[in-house]
Amino acid sequence: MPSSIPGSGIEGNAMTTITFPMRRIARRHPGLALGAAILAALCLLALCAPLVTPVDPGFVDMSQRAKAPSWDHIFGTDMLGRDLFARIIYGGRLSLSIGVAVALIATVAGTVIGLVAGYVRLADAILMRIMDGVMSIPSVLLAVALMALSTGSIGNVIVAISISGVPRIARLVRGSVLSLREAVFVEAVIGGGVGTGRIIFRHILPNAAAPIIVNATYLCAGAMLSEAVLCFIGAGTPPTVPSWGNIMAEGRTLWMVKPHIVAFPALILSIAILAVNMVGDGLRDMLDPRAGRRN
Repeated sequence: MPSSIPGSGIEGNAMTTITFPMRRIARRHPGLALGAAILAALCLLALCAPLVTPVDPGFVDMSQRAKAPSWDHIFGTDMLGRDLFARIIYGGRLSLSIGVAVALIATVAGTVIGLVAGYVRLADAILMRIMDGVMSIPSVLLAVALMALSTGSIGNVIVAISISGVPRIARLVRGSVLSLREAVFVEAVIGGGVGTGRIIFRHILPNAAAPIIVNATYLCAGAMLSEAVLCFIGAGTPPTVPSWGNIMAEGRTLWMVKPHIVAFPALILSIAILAVNMVGDGLRDMLDPRAGRRN
């Protein structure tokens, strides 16, 4: 076969075909490319944490407590002598995982609710009043209330933050479905006798996917920030598992005298949230040409 002949150049042409769209996207949407690169770097550091630093993030050395950044500890140590760089690298696993998990759960649940509410008029009155009630409560306050009724586990934190994000996606999807339901192509499909499920998932959902994907990125960024807020007030993930929020919460008592304990994890968290928002803005411009022209 010609594709198996060494040096034929077919493999190189295939790689060029794959990389060319990526270069074009990076050129047209530099913010998207930069945000994706930062996120990829943070995820890679978190996944390869044992290779990045050999230090155990939970190792306590009271003789090194609250040390300033140095060659031995480039980010310094916390009040228990634990290496901050190692804790931040390992903490990225939990913080990034919570952001992704919340975005997935809230997006899936909100999409299902929005599809049903937008297409079934009877369900609309019931489901959207429930969503309005949830949205009337500030997201952080709702998460704190839910955490107060449960134990401080990672799963409960994800569920608590996800519940506050569901109405946002549900209202977005409902609005898209209400406009698409009256479109000519949907009326033509209905006239052809196609079933309701096929209409929703084959014709309506794909046309509403772009705003859903964009808002999922914003949910991811908001979830990481909410997790940090919950940890800061003592209602977040267990302190035995490092996360960026936990590290800041543990160092807040020494903020005035040892600001590096809070500053470094706060800086990394800010960079991660900024990168996710850049990806969301880039996807919005790429998936919605009208937004790109306005910008």
